[in-house]
Amino acid sequence: MNERLSATGDAARPRDGSWEGWFLLLFVTQSAVCLAGIIWLELAHNTGDGWLETAIAVIRGMEAVVVVVGVWTFTVMEGAVILGERYLRKRFESGRAVGLQEGREEGREEGREETMTEWVTWNGRRLEAERRGEPFDEPPPSENGASGR
Repeated sequence: MNERLSATGDAARPRDGSWEGWFLLLFVTQSAVCLAGIIWLELAHNTGDGWLETAIAVIRGMEAVVVVVGVWTFTVMEGAVILGERYLRKRFESGRAVGLQEGREEGREEGREETMTEWVTWNGRRLEAERRGEPFDEPPPSENGASGR
């Protein structure tokens, strides 16, 4: 299955695998640093051993280090993904809030314009009927359920 659970427990969108390169880079870098440290330790402290004993000691030292580095790298990468998702979600939500506010203001302005247009149109019909001497019994926009207030 290609889904994973997010920190909140619900299914998050599947990952596209782009993080695997970063994981590998971090893992190899940390492993190389640890390997260099173990080789230095073995060469500096066990100078009387032969090359085979030194190689075996380095391999034994790396056995535990690989597991620790793997767990550490996984933890760092997951932490980075979680923090990145939180940061991007916060930016998205703040941008969305700004967009909603702008939309509300724009909607209010459009509503004002529509109301003004209704009143101007109604008044034009009223004045035209008055000019012709005809009775005008059409209710104003605010009374006939239109958007006037």
